[in-house]
Amino acid sequence: MSNEILVLNKFWTPIRIVSFRNGIRLLFKYNTDQTPKAYIISTKTYQAFSWEEWMKIKPENHDETLITSKCSLIRPKIITISTYTGTSKHKVLFNKRGVFQRDNSTCLYCGNQFKEQELSIDHVIPVSHGGKTNWLNCATACRPCNRKKGNKSLEKCKMNLKIQPYEPTWNQIFAEYLQKFQINFLKLT
Repeated sequence: MSNEILVLNKFWTPIRIVSFRNGIRLLFKYNTDQTPKAYIISTKTYQAFSWEEWMKIKPENHDETLITSKCSLIRPKIITISTYTGTSKHKVLFNKRGVFQRDNSTCLYCGNQFKEQELSIDHVIPVSHGGKTNWLNCATACRPCNRKKGNKSLEKCKMNLKIQPYEPTWNQIFAEYLQKFQINFLKLT
């Protein structure tokens, strides 16, 4: 069960991923005309529902559910902000998990896929040789490849990158998020 909700603008363009708690908070805010600020999007029908309407939908056996003291309801995965038209202008923050996600948990030296616990981050140009800790100089590496490369340049250790590290965009992050939930917006037609 994911603890995140995808937030779309009023044109259904992804703008951010928020914690489940913050997503639910958005559903209880109202515009000045007393219409909801946010609606839940059904991943089955792609219809928008207010919180009150959503609570009336009965979960099926395969649905992820929320159980409250009063009812059981389908866990929201996507919401849309009813009045916001902007898009995300933020850069994707650099972090270890982001590098693993960008590289699909694949060692960029040997090309094999691993569990996150079996991976590490390698500086392509070692820090001791002036390399920076950023998207363009950090690569996912399995432990054997990272040990083999050590504190050497690629030329000295006779290793090559299968894919050049790059800075991911929000569109890539959102596409992976949708893929994780097997949500296909092309089904709209």
